[in-house]
Amino acid sequence: MPATDTTFIIGSIREQEKDLLSPDNYQRLADAENLAAAKQALTDTVYASYPDDPSLHLKAIRDMLADLVESPSFIEFISARYDGLNIASALLEKKLGLLEPSELSPLGTIPFDLLHSVIWHNLGLEALPAHWQNFITNQLNQPTSDGWQTNIIIQTGQHTIEWLKKLAKTRLMKSIASLNATRLNTDNQLRFSNTPLATITSQLESHGYHLPLEHLQSVRQLEDATAYEKFWDTELIKLINTVRYEPTGYDPILGFWYAKEIEVKSLRLLLATKDI
Repeated sequence: MPATDTTFIIGSIREQEKDLLSPDNYQRLADAENLAAAKQALTDTVYASYPDDPSLHLKAIRDMLADLVESPSFIEFISARYDGLNIASALLEKKLGLLEPSELSPLGTIPFDLLHSVIWHNLGLEALPAHWQNFITNQLNQPTSDGWQTNIIIQTGQHTIEWLKKLAKTRLMKSIASLNATRLNTDNQLRFSNTPLATITSQLESHGYHLPLEHLQSVRQLEDATAYEKFWDTELIKLINTVRYEPTGYDPILGFWYAKEIEVKSLRLLLATKDI
């Protein structure tokens, strides 16, 4: 990574950390009787301008960091999972016969029109990050035999993890890449295999993760996965807290980004419970 002076950026982030939602904010959201009341509870927060889609606030944060951090690989790292999800979605939709990609995440770094051009018209492949070029070409050439949709999801996820590991240059980046790899492997075993839950539990414990069996069971049976998601968020928060007060470097900036990601996910879940 370039030798960016991160002191100013971290100072700016310390100020923005003061705007993270407080326990009182969350309580007001939980107490809101309906979606309109929940949105009203956000009027004195940084989400006041994004009541319908808090993810747009996350995009604003990502764009701010892109302007401040003189490291394209840093932005690629925080956006890699979104790029992977967008690529998987576009590949699936193309093979299903759709004429263009539908709803993609604005948090990826690969422009929508470029994905459309490459995947639908085989144009502009060289403009994609090199890591994705051969992968997309190979996926487009694969026949739609039994299980092709699952294969795209699994293989795109695995390729995303490889990309994260290549981009990871700092201690926190490497830890997050490893956490994502373990999470993806667990997700795939729960959703796409018959691996016994006891085996999955044992594998997780070998990596230092103690995930209750009932949380795994809820995912496999397509029940409420809230506790499962919260477990992985908690593990991520533990990693963030190890670097939170470092005065320089990229890791405190990365920690702020992931704290915002978790906050936005929590907020979206809360709002979804009110939109009934």
